[in-house]
Amino acid sequence: AYDSNYRDVEFECLKGEAGTSKIAASIVSFRDYGLFERLATMLESKHKCVLNTNSCQVLLEFLLRSRVARAKRISFSTKVVAGLSLTAEPNEILYSTILTVCGKLGCAAQMASCISLLLQNSKRKKDRDLSVFLLRADFLLKFNRLDSPSLSLQTLVIDDMKSSKRTVDSTCTINELICALISNHGAHAVAAVVRETLSFLSRHHSSNISVVAIMDRASLISKMNEEHSFAFLADSFNRFANEFSSMIRGMLVPSFATYLAGENKRLGLKAISWVLEHGNDRAFDNLGKWIAGSENETRSLVTALSSESEASGTLALSILNKCAVQQKSVGYGWSKFRDEDRRVPPSLHTRIFLAEFPDITSKRDSVGRVTLHYAVDNEETPFDTIHRVLESFPRAASILDPVTKLYPFMQAGMNSQVDATFSLLLENPSLVTGVHCNQTTNKRKRSPSMDFGFRSAPFARIRHDLQSCIVQ
Repeated sequence: AYDSNYRDVEFECLKGEAGTSKIAASIVSFRDYGLFERLATMLESKHKCVLNTNSCQVLLEFLLRSRVARAKRISFSTKVVAGLSLTAEPNEILYSTILTVCGKLGCAAQMASCISLLLQNSKRKKDRDLSVFLLRADFLLKFNRLDSPSLSLQTLVIDDMKSSKRTVDSTCTINELICALISNHGAHAVAAVVRETLSFLSRHHSSNISVVAIMDRASLISKMNEEHSFAFLADSFNRFANEFSSMIRGMLVPSFATYLAGENKRLGLKAISWVLEHGNDRAFDNLGKWIAGSENETRSLVTALSSESEASGTLALSILNKCAVQQKSVGYGWSKFRDEDRRVPPSLHTRIFLAEFPDITSKRDSVGRVTLHYAVDNEETPFDTIHRVLESFPRAASILDPVTKLYPFMQAGMNSQVDATFSLLLENPSLVTGVHCNQTTNKRKRSPSMDFGFRSAPFARIRHDLQSCIVQ
């Protein structure tokens, strides 16, 4: 016989999420299991009949309160979860409800198949934010604690995180989710998720990234290193160091100077220290160009360093030696210092360092070098900078470089810096007179480093001039 009520239910279900929402509300209001059966049949047979997350939530909570047979509730539950719309992603509340159903009804094994299909569906995963997959990871780890066959975290979550179409709406949210995962499941259980998250953030840094986003990433790396020391963090440090320096050099995060002036300046200095510790030569060059790019950048960094007593010594010395002295003060940020010829003195940023840290050039670093050694070791270093460094610590001209085994005037000569070579030798002429003394006298013998330096091609041109200068 023709059943008009049945046909009405079918037509309503075929309207999609709007129709099934009305049916779900009726089932709960009237505790109508016959209507629930009709809905379940439609969910299985008609692709247009789907549930949104709210309807799915309402029906599962209804089944938790229901007193019908356990087998019936399990059957309904699996059909409800399988009927979730392909465009709907379960939220944290729905995931929690599914876990409660599995635990209370003891149906994790029966639900495993429909949950796996739910997470594997390509349409549901398309263009989802990274936080979605971290919520999935939390759900799967909790689900696998139940008495059921374990679902693969690697297949259902981690492999999907590698897609190039993923996005990140909030790096702060990502950090919170990662910390929650570790707190709930332990560092060992989520190590693979953390590794892929950091790798994802590295692969998807963009030209319009904000200073907050990149520093959120720094915060996550720092926290993971301090609290868990994951072995894969070495690679994360290397990637961050090189990418961070490239970003600030390209003025992609122009507010980093402002960041250093804020309450999180310690994290900003830590990021810079990672560049020095884990970055390559290009990273040093990028960081140096950012420092020398304007007075604002230089002063913001120097002020942050001087306000942090722990970092003001070693870190400031390392920044000056490895990144700053080799650069020229260029750009609109120095325009007010132009001379009559519209030129900017190339050592302005170095002078700011020396003014704030007067004794810095006299300090030796971890390998025994002083700032002058780094300055003359690069052929691009302006003579004005070498002069300022020498002026702040004249005795450096007489200190042998423990790395190159050359005196500063020799290093300058090797890099064809003629003016610097003369200035350095005039600071201590005995360095060259010792080389040219009669070997039969009792004067000191020349060292192999001296011999090497004077046999080098750049010295051929200036040797005669140097001797004439010394005689005078």
